[in-house]
Amino acid sequence: MKVLVTGGAGFIGAHLVKKLLDNNHKVLVFDNLSSIGGILFKNPKSQFIKGDLTNLKDIKKIESWRPEIIYHLAAQSGGESTYLNPKKDYLTNGFGTLNLCKIAKKIKVKHFIYTSSVAVYGSSYKKKMNELSPINPDSIYGVSNLLVKCL
Repeated sequence: MKVLVTGGAGFIGAHLVKKLLDNNHKVLVFDNLSSIGGILFKNPKSQFIKGDLTNLKDIKKIESWRPEIIYHLAAQSGGESTYLNPKKDYLTNGFGTLNLCKIAKKIKVKHFIYTSSVAVYGSSYKKKMNELSPINPDSIYGVSNLLVKCL
């Protein structure tokens, strides 16, 4: 199967890409190669596009590859950068995801798997959280992830 992994050069994405390749999938990694403190890894067995989900020319490259499954891990990670440039945070996490959703709908992908962040749940002193935990973001990053969840 043809699988797209956005953010596929990041820590979680690179491990997912390896697992998909080990299971004989054809994998396209789409990543802008920006990282805050992480070590990026481009798997040489995957195809790669350096791009930005807010750039429609870059998105067209995904459309022409026509993945059957999309794992959407790409996002501006939280932390100080969110507060320094909240517009970039929203554009990357919100508008970028919207662009990807539009392409997924257009090419009729079979599965679209979106990964969010625990930040949508806000600060909690509970030891265990799950998808049914109350949503109460208390940061710009958490709010931007919640907005994307609502698309």
